[in-house]
Amino acid sequence: MMKELVSCMIELFSESSWDNYIQTNIRKVLFLTSGGQLIVFPTGYSSGMATHENWNAEEHYLSENPYEFIRDYVDETVWKFFYEAINKPTMSQLGWHICIVVWSLGLYLDRYHKKEILESNGKTPVETIKEIVWDYFNDGDDFFQAIVIKTLDEARMCRLEGINLNTVEISPTPNVTGIGRYSESGYTGRGELNIETYHSLTDSQRRVMLDIIEVSGVSPDKIYIDDHSKEQSIKRQLRLHSIVAQFHR
Repeated sequence: MMKELVSCMIELFSESSWDNYIQTNIRKVLFLTSGGQLIVFPTGYSSGMATHENWNAEEHYLSENPYEFIRDYVDETVWKFFYEAINKPTMSQLGWHICIVVWSLGLYLDRYHKKEILESNGKTPVETIKEIVWDYFNDGDDFFQAIVIKTLDEARMCRLEGINLNTVEISPTPNVTGIGRYSESGYTGRGELNIETYHSLTDSQRRVMLDIIEVSGVSPDKIYIDDHSKEQSIKRQLRLHSIVAQFHR
């Protein structure tokens, strides 16, 4: 299931070109796949669902009907039953990281279990969805936290959260739209970067992470890492394990 779920996430929310993203949208990177693909905040930059005309992420994010996000991808009936099965949360209650996984689950159910859901024998569609989703994800803890943790663990993904990192529009006189600052000599950043992972970084993840740290200008003491890996190696991989290493990234 996880392989298919990640493929749905990539289809909906991936940004394939790091070069297009690195200057202006670092804060909007939410996950990194094991292959270093960016899973991004859907504001019209991702190559999938957020490229529709007249897209307004904030409007739909606050909507009581989160189906608006994936209406062109998921059958409305399948979504209705799925939304009921997860007790109809509003997207603003969940936060972007959980929303990304929830929407990807909606596409996964539509693509791989639609017939099973709509033609349930002796079960309601909601019961069928709960069996599919709960049996795989539910570990007795909060369901929405569980789906993110299991995705990070089994897919070897990283969760990122950049708070007040640089967001700069390149122009003859650059306009600073984030808290970070632009200067002729490069980027000087304030803010912080939070990283969570359950495995050591792949080479692709490490390269992207180091780019994010360098371009954002985030201070090493403002990088917070939730390293659940057995190796406890993330700081070392990002060269944050010593004062000397911090100056030789």
